[in-house]
Amino acid sequence: MKSFIRTAAFLLLAVSAIAVASCGKYEEGPGFSLLSKKARIVGEWSLSSMTVNGQSQDLSGTTVAVNIKKDDTYTVTTSYTFGGATFTDTENGTWKFSDDKMKLVTTDSSGSVSEIEIIMLKNKEMKLRDVEGNSTTIQTYIQ
Repeated sequence: MKSFIRTAAFLLLAVSAIAVASCGKYEEGPGFSLLSKKARIVGEWSLSSMTVNGQSQDLSGTTVAVNIKKDDTYTVTTSYTFGGATFTDTENGTWKFSDDKMKLVTTDSSGSVSEIEIIMLKNKEMKLRDVEGNSTTIQTYIQ
């Protein structure tokens, strides 16, 4: 009986260690979460800050709202003011994680596929990094 308890305790410890180690996947965290990656990413997000090559971008007059849904669809609504007029653009499509869950892969309604690296995925905050040529953009979203 003691052998069974020792074996069960060892297995529980091993499984717990693997679970905790696998939770710290993203560069900026979280180190541990009880919520799945899908549960954390699904929701309504607002762009709160953006840097391009380390330089903070002025987002005044611009709002970006991203609605990521459980059914693997998304909607991005961008509104901006220019010359006293407000313009709104909406994009719809589907989303999924890359096989290693390190990237968010989107396919818009025209069939264009984009991949963006996830560097933080918390319950109420997300950071994405997009590298194109010599340009690196980091976007921070909050719920």
